[in-house]
Amino acid sequence: MSNNKKRDYEVGYGKPPKEHQFKKGQSGGGRRKGTKNLRTDLREELSEKVTITEGGKKVRVSKQRLIAKALIAKGCKGNVPATNTLVKYMLTLNITGLEETTENEQLTVDEHTLLEILEARVEKSKKRASGQNNDEGGDNEDQ
Repeated sequence: MSNNKKRDYEVGYGKPPKEHQFKKGQSGGGRRKGTKNLRTDLREELSEKVTITEGGKKVRVSKQRLIAKALIAKGCKGNVPATNTLVKYMLTLNITGLEETTENEQLTVDEHTLLEILEARVEKSKKRASGQNNDEGGDNEDQ
């Protein structure tokens, strides 16, 4: 472009020449219409249905349900990280896995013991994650 052209205003920092400015009705940045963000992509992907074989029958379930089933199955087989993840989600989502108890219903001794074990595991993993596992005086030696 030649310097002989006369401009209507001063060109400088933050004031580009007219031919380099955004056209009216168009902007230069941002997400284009029709593109999706990560939350939308995940929601759509997890809601997609897949066919699995369960009990000898073909069943269509969402990918989200399939992930939950896999996590629970691993936890039931004794996979400690899966169990910890499952308990963390249950606590976060306030899910007990039990029906709502009425005033007359009480937890059995076995249920109380199981809850204590799970709470101890969660506390132990929290301590491990925060680097405080030496508070118990060398308890790690027998593991």
